[in-house]
Amino acid sequence: MSVRVLIVEDDKEDREEYRMLIKERGTMQLLAETDDPEEALCMLEIMYIDALILDLELPKGSGILLLEKMQMLNIDKPFIAVVTNVVSRVIYDTIRGMGVDYICTKGDKDFSLNVPLSIIEISAPYRRSRAKEKLTSGKVNLRTRREIYRRNIEEEMIRLGFSNKMSGTAYCQ
Repeated sequence: MSVRVLIVEDDKEDREEYRMLIKERGTMQLLAETDDPEEALCMLEIMYIDALILDLELPKGSGILLLEKMQMLNIDKPFIAVVTNVVSRVIYDTIRGMGVDYICTKGDKDFSLNVPLSIIEISAPYRRSRAKEKLTSGKVNLRTRREIYRRNIEEEMIRLGFSNKMSGTAYCQ
């Protein structure tokens, strides 16, 4: 079974690269992505997520506040990989205390978006504790719910051997 990933990242190019890298790996499923911590919180409440890739610096809020709200709401904690520009031991200690499993600094000389994906690929399956999705909840807007369903269908079609480049597959999704 593939690792189900939620990405909370404001950089559109990074999100696009994550999508490409996840597809190439074949061991992960990008369940959803957003740049909004409040939307991410709703997703975490209603879906089972194996791993969360979280940027701390977001224009619509803070990744740290998302972690705090996850704790307050007692949300089942996925494997959490933080990807950040912040280089502060105090911040690192704080977010580790909030349940962060891995921290990548974008400024590291060896950094690439493959780094957090590799760590997730190895570590997240050991954290899995199966739970059912609750997509029928009204907490996630219809657009987000449709995108989640579309991605699930796309992943299932690929698993069944249908290429997303085949004529007609867009209509099935």
